Amino acid sequence: MVDTTMGAGIAGFATMATICLLYTSISTVGPTEYGILFNRLTGSVYSAHPRGAGIYFISPVLGFHYFPAYNRTLELSNKRWADGPSIECRTGPDENDPDSGGQPVTLHLSFVYRIRKEDISKIYQSFAMYYEQRLVMFARQAAGDIVQRFEPTLFWQNRKLATDQLLKELKHELKREGFVQVHSIQLLGAAFNRKYEATIIGIQLATQARTTSQYRQQVVRVLKEIDILEAETIAKVTKIYADADAFAEVLTNNVTNDGFSIVQDAKANGYHLFYQKLGWRQADILKYMQIQSIHTHDSDGLMVGIGANTDSATGL
Repeated sequence: MVDTTMGAGIAGFATMATICLLYTSISTVGPTEYGILFNRLTGSVYSAHPRGAGIYFISPVLGFHYFPAYNRTLELSNKRWADGPSIECRTGPDENDPDSGGQPVTLHLSFVYRIRKEDISKIYQSFAMYYEQRLVMFARQAAGDIVQRFEPTLFWQNRKLATDQLLKELKHELKREGFVQVHSIQLLGAAFNRKYEATIIGIQLATQARTTSQYRQQVVRVLKEIDILEAETIAKVTKIYADADAFAEVLTNNVTNDGFSIVQDAKANGYHLFYQKLGWRQADILKYMQIQSIHTHDSDGLMVGIGANTDSATGL
């Protein structure tokens, strides 16, 4: 009975030991990670063959150091969660003031990098697991070097060019020194000395005021041109109306004269036919016309001589 109990205990212990051994011998690498084996007892690292995502059966004395298999962002700024402090550096001289020796500037930026699987061995051998601290250092050095070639005005006159130049320099330096691939960069801020920024603002305000004044002068010039065009248009319209009125007046007078002539001609022809029909002489015609004039006149005190060879008169 005792032997049976002891055998069962040994079997149970062996089972538990086997389970523990199996549990400690199984390790995983996540889908967004790379892993390199290391010996927990000796500290030796087997970095020549990084492992991708998967489940691995390894010795209990072995473990994994993990590296990201995705894009990582490092920020250099004065924020408390930043990966490194902002970059204190100095620009090149201003072309308008070559003796100035440049301006001190504080850069705040972030960049995105990625580790390739084939570069993990070099990264670990060079920096162990402190590679991000070294990447921050390399980025600070590269940014400081390239900014010395910039004019101070580049940061507000052509910020995109400044960012592109910084990206180009970081790509080159971090690939050469840090064995990583830089994909993008964001220039979060460029802070100059307060006095220099005040001078910049004053210059910009003066430039803006001059530009605004030029625009106002252009507006006044355009308004004057509009007034001139309006006056010219009014003059042209007035002339057109005057020409039209004069033409209409001439046309009306011509038509009136033509009508009067036609009427007189018609009357003359009518009288001629009338006289011929009655067989009147010229003296008869004159008497008839005198009588017609008397009948058509409205005056109440008109004296008219009826006969040219008589002394008699008619009083009306």
